[in-house]
Amino acid sequence: MTILGRGDLSPPRRYRPGARRRWPRLLLTLVVLAALAAGGWFGWQRWHDDRHGGGPAAVLRPCVTPTTPPAATSVAGPAVNVLNGSLRSGLAARVARGMHRSFHVAIGRVGNAPRFLRGSSSVRYPTKLSGQANAVAAMIVPAPRLVVAAAASRVELDIGTAYQRLATVTEYRRNAPPTSATPTPAPTASSCHS
Repeated sequence: MTILGRGDLSPPRRYRPGARRRWPRLLLTLVVLAALAAGGWFGWQRWHDDRHGGGPAAVLRPCVTPTTPPAATSVAGPAVNVLNGSLRSGLAARVARGMHRSFHVAIGRVGNAPRFLRGSSSVRYPTKLSGQANAVAAMIVPAPRLVVAAAASRVELDIGTAYQRLATVTEYRRNAPPTSATPTPAPTASSCHS
């Protein structure tokens, strides 16, 4: 309401210095958040494409190239029994998987040995399967004892407490007997860049 000669009766407005500066800060914050969201979305798309074979990163993935011809058959003779004579849980299953994967050995029974075997492992075998027994012994580090067991019908690996690991392909080739019973090691993986 205005009275003549008095001007406006409403209280005078005070100047607040921060009131007009809020809009630029809010606008800047929104621009930064939008840029972060866009960068995150594009980064996620790039990561997702790389994982599923898109983009240039897929070219550098390793592939399997045979360095030796794959074996047509496994070790001559019956399947090999792998038994754990140590107290390490699951050791026989791990060794059997490794022998099959790396050396194409046919695996028979896998489980615990009937006796605790302190020290080195042993390979028990009938006389007619001595070539297969020597091939199996060459796969184990340290080398196991070879034991002729006339009552056995197949080669049996009893893993002892001194067992460390399976031999590498190079170690196997150096230690394996040169007979037809030795398996051809599996192909090794190499990195392909095409």
